[in-house]
Amino acid sequence: MTRRFLLAALAIAVAVGLAFLIVSATSSGGSDSSTAQSDGSGIVPEAQAADQPKLAAPGGAGVSPTNDGVAPGLPGAAPQVEADHTEHIRNDGTLVRDHRSGNPEPPDPEVSPFVRPTRAAVAPDAIVAVRHALRPGVRRCSAAYAADVGQDARVRVRLQVSITGGQVTVAKTDIKAVNVDQNDLAACVEQAARNMELTVEHEDVEHHMLTFPFRLPLK
Repeated sequence: MTRRFLLAALAIAVAVGLAFLIVSATSSGGSDSSTAQSDGSGIVPEAQAADQPKLAAPGGAGVSPTNDGVAPGLPGAAPQVEADHTEHIRNDGTLVRDHRSGNPEPPDPEVSPFVRPTRAAVAPDAIVAVRHALRPGVRRCSAAYAADVGQDARVRVRLQVSITGGQVTVAKTDIKAVNVDQNDLAACVEQAARNMELTVEHEDVEHHMLTFPFRLPLK
């Protein structure tokens, strides 16, 4: 009787030990699964982060959003600060690189900061007409300051002209005299160029630079 009791007790002990081992293994697997979801720091594991949706850019390519929820490289995105400039995206998609120092105001996303004036060519016959209109003034200045004119003297006349309704207007001048003793002759030619009156049959031109060399003395 005592022997049977001991065998039964041993069998019960073995069964309890096996049950304990099974329960322990099950609990360990569940704990590992919980750790994979979160370690308490609020950081999502990399495997789970890879499943997070990304903001779709035009064309279907997925790009990571910026802090303000707008994909970089799209209008409205936060400025991208580089080593020597800040990049802005205008509303039409144009990339603007701002090289200004300090903390300037960002450019207007609706307005291009690089609007250049329209430049059109001047017809050859109009260029000849400008030269002919300029010659009398250069001749007068050459005669008035003949004492200052040296050997192989010349004057280069550069004019920025505009044409509006056929009227030629001189906006800027650049006069350079060579082998001339004083600057009075150059000043005289500049005044003559600005006072020049000329009308031509030509389409409107916002600006155009013309260069005319003259040998001195002009006869």
